[in-house]
Amino acid sequence: MRDRCGPGGAGGAGGARGAGGAEPHPHGQNSPPHGPRELRLAIDSRLAAVAPAARAVREFLVAAGGDALEAAQAELCVTEAANNAIRHAYRLQPGGTIEIACVADGDRVVLAVADRGEPMREPPRPRPPEFDPADIENLPEGGMGLFLIGALMDEVRYTVADGRNTLTMTRFAPAALPAGRFSAAD
Repeated sequence: MRDRCGPGGAGGAGGARGAGGAEPHPHGQNSPPHGPRELRLAIDSRLAAVAPAARAVREFLVAAGGDALEAAQAELCVTEAANNAIRHAYRLQPGGTIEIACVADGDRVVLAVADRGEPMREPPRPRPPEFDPADIENLPEGGMGLFLIGALMDEVRYTVADGRNTLTMTRFAPAALPAGRFSAAD
């Protein structure tokens, strides 16, 4: 995982913490101390690379003064989006790049997960999972990512431009907008 947090930023080109980990820095390149805070990561299209990157997003948001629960929800959304890109855009083949950006800017947190793999054929439509919640022994292991993202984020947008597929997820400060907005643009 590459951590791009500014000149000589924490983590360096190969990640200073090993095993694909990166130590997030609360200020992005050229950001003033009280302006937007930004974390940018790039990981290989391997499922094993996702958890350390998503954890770095959570740690970054907490270090930037964010709520621990909302930071954990952002971690979950990044995990689901990156796993979907690896499974569907790259078809579980290593060697592709997943770019993850996190911007904390006062009244909002914007997460973006981008890849250059196969784009979605249809705009993503989160749908409620089909299972019996009382039957916890048989909960599905897949198929709930977009539903969870749509439930946890205030705005979700999927775009394809110049061979780059990007899922952008925005969470506003409490009471700014009702949750559950989802849109697609090509």
